[in-house]
Amino acid sequence: LDVIDGGAGADDTFVINGNTNNAVAETYRIYSRTAADAAGLVVINPDAEIVITRGGTTSAFIVAELDNIEEIIVNTDNGNDTVAIIGSFAQTS
Repeated sequence: LDVIDGGAGADDTFVINGNTNNAVAETYRIYSRTAADAAGLVVINPDAEIVITRGGTTSAFIVAELDNIEEIIVNTDNGNDTVAIIGSFAQTS
């Protein structure tokens, strides 16, 4: 689990790289904090605005909790991975 605070500023980017070494498609879910809480995810960082899971929908699959991140880039495994955006991000930094 990565807990990341981009700090002040407007140019913080978080990059997710899909695993190109296997033939297994992965699913990344990018939740707003409100959506993560509604889904029952247990978020460690009280300031997290964005929660990312890989491969599942429970707290055990959380790979990142983000605060003050303005851009997220997901490099999928040759387009085989799935990215689901869940919730409203209007209130994020």
